[in-house]
Amino acid sequence: MPNCISATLSKFAVALCCVVMFSPAAATAAVSEWIPFENRAGHITIPITINGVETRAMLDSGANGSGISRRFMSRHEGGYKPGRKIRVRGVNGIYEIRLVDGVKIDMFGSSFTLNELMPSNLYTADLLIG
Repeated sequence: MPNCISATLSKFAVALCCVVMFSPAAATAAVSEWIPFENRAGHITIPITINGVETRAMLDSGANGSGISRRFMSRHEGGYKPGRKIRVRGVNGIYEIRLVDGVKIDMFGSSFTLNELMPSNLYTADLLIG
């Protein structure tokens, strides 16, 4: 008798999996809004807003951190807070950089504030998301 129950449960489990996998609800459950992006010089960029100014962000999963364009900051002054100082080692030696705090970002329908962004010389976007 236990084998009959086990076989019935197995058939039921397979049938339930098929219903869930092939139902119209399963087909639309994972669908999300398309996010427009551009390939700029081999970098993936997406539309964002920084402190109310429409611009672009570059996605870089290999970056050690996130940064903001010095050019953007000089063109759109205000709304930034000085962050802590860090020491950076580059090809030209070791130098101190003050990070930037309080940068308001709007992207993917969400608003949030980023802190500890490194001022950087970015050319394909104004925000580096690493």
